[in-house]
Amino acid sequence: MRAAIEPPREQAADRAIQKPPHRGFRATIFVVYLLIAIALSLTRIPICDEGWYADPAMNLLHHGSMGSPAIESAGTFLKGIEQKTYYLMPVYFLAQAAWYRILGANLISMRMLSVFAGAVALLSWYFIARKFAGDRLAAIVAGFVAIDTSFVVLAATGRSDILSAALGAAALACYVGLRESRLRVATISAHALAAASGLTHPIGGLVAFASLVWLQLHFDRRRLTASIVFAAALPYLIGAAAWGVYIAQAPDLFRAQFGGNSAQRLTAWISPLAAIKRELVERYIGGFTMGSAWTRLADLRLVVLAADIAALVFVACSRALRRSALGTFALVQAAMIAAILLLFEGSRQPWYLIYFAFPLATTLALTTQHLARKNTRRWPLDLAVAGFISLQIAYPALSSLQNKYGRTYLPFASRIRPTTPGRAVMGTAELGFALGFDRILDDYHLGFYSGKTPQYIVIDPRYQGFLQQLHQQQPELYQYATDLLSTKYRVAYSNGYYTLYEKQ
Repeated sequence: MRAAIEPPREQAADRAIQKPPHRGFRATIFVVYLLIAIALSLTRIPICDEGWYADPAMNLLHHGSMGSPAIESAGTFLKGIEQKTYYLMPVYFLAQAAWYRILGANLISMRMLSVFAGAVALLSWYFIARKFAGDRLAAIVAGFVAIDTSFVVLAATGRSDILSAALGAAALACYVGLRESRLRVATISAHALAAASGLTHPIGGLVAFASLVWLQLHFDRRRLTASIVFAAALPYLIGAAAWGVYIAQAPDLFRAQFGGNSAQRLTAWISPLAAIKRELVERYIGGFTMGSAWTRLADLRLVVLAADIAALVFVACSRALRRSALGTFALVQAAMIAAILLLFEGSRQPWYLIYFAFPLATTLALTTQHLARKNTRRWPLDLAVAGFISLQIAYPALSSLQNKYGRTYLPFASRIRPTTPGRAVMGTAELGFALGFDRILDDYHLGFYSGKTPQYIVIDPRYQGFLQQLHQQQPELYQYATDLLSTKYRVAYSNGYYTLYEKQ
């Protein structure tokens, strides 16, 4: 009799899957993100990008100028970089300067801005998924995003990508949240955030704009009047005008810097087949193995890439998942992001994998929920998900335990005691966080074009890689560098990562 009134096991499992998550589960997801991102922020060794992004912001804060005097312009396309910074977009510098006024100007403060931006992105993506598919699935999506290695590493790094991604995610959340009741407000506010995303980083702006346009055409194309189109265009016109005012201060410097930087990003238009090969090998395989940071163990992270691709294909091949609102948006956004990165980001850097965090987490969530609903034996799926999570958090855990910031960077910087005034140290820009950006000159040509010979030269893996590249491409410059270091400088200290040369 009892068996007759009990629901089938499949129906019970389906109800369990649809049951809203406990509030503690959602809070745990957010806490896990904060723990990983903050741990990485406090322990990762600084990188040159952080120095490059911090220099103009700190210069603006202390001297009222958005130049990058810690970068040597001689021999590069960065004409006038000491006075104006045009090769990067300006909003991140302005945000940093405002942030530094509140929390102080240092590396950890810079990274906390990224942690905050990552939290905004995570909450925005959760809201979007909840709007499309309900609270439970949204929590699973947020959980996969919170442990995504590309996402949490960038959320602990002082680069503009994470703020750009956060503004773009907020733009999409704003639109899906307001479009039904206040379409004009939704349009102008969402595109204002997308414009701000583009003025923070062009790739983030392109992703946000393309995603917004698709959402508007997919859901509201019959409601698009001339006034709505004007409301969408207005923020970009205002943003372009504001940027134009800054460009007008030195248009020749803008053409040299921004044009030189952009030319390096558009190689796919010249050699598409070579660009596709580099995209696969350098960005995706290289990005998921974290640049072989673990040597052989890094290859295990290719399982993460395989799982992401498998989930993407599974959703694309499943009629029900593909036609769901969330599944459709995830597939379309993944395709748009892949095209944007291929066509407009020719450096193939793995940083930009962050824009895949939401669509890949979404297809993973849809796939796992579908498999859990269809299979009564849950332990194989649970085991697979546990293994996936372990691989995702292994890199940030290992990086935090290594604590190269405290064990490598800070002890090395303490060895440098300049006795000459001005920029006494030639080396990678992140040394400015410990020594002061007024003491650093980042010149990987080692004074070949500028003729400068500082008290100290610091060789790190980036400089070493450039010297090795010169050995084949510019032998005269390589000969100059090796002669300089061997005859005019001596090794004062080395810790295996940084080598300090002192002028004889």
